[in-house]
Amino acid sequence: MSQEEQGPGEAPESTTPPTPPSRTGPVPASAAPSPGVGRRPAGTRAILSLIFGLLSTFGSPCFFLGIPLGIAAVVLGWMELAAIQKEKAAPAGRGFAIAGIVFGAVGILASLASIVFCVFLWKLGTHPLFDEMRRGVPI
Repeated sequence: MSQEEQGPGEAPESTTPPTPPSRTGPVPASAAPSPGVGRRPAGTRAILSLIFGLLSTFGSPCFFLGIPLGIAAVVLGWMELAAIQKEKAAPAGRGFAIAGIVFGAVGILASLASIVFCVFLWKLGTHPLFDEMRRGVPI
């Protein structure tokens, strides 16, 4: 049937569907998978280790905060590294765990230094030399 013989509103008959154009060459950037797709996120222990480590470091002048948070950061970081080594956790958390261990250790050391400094100031303040200075006695 030709186009002249068709009535209004009738579609022409087609025998084969059109074939899509074939693509040869490089895949466009929009079709490439984005980085990070298919990767498991960092583990909760690794992220908590980093958070506790940072809180321990910045809370080290309050040694009652710095030491427990630092210990928690180091323990959680080691647990996450062990899980990553046994392939039970995503390797994406390795950096977070290491940073948490480092910050936790720095927080513990800074808290211990804060304790030593406070004891030093307390002992220095009770020295007899300071009693004479407070009374106005010339040295």
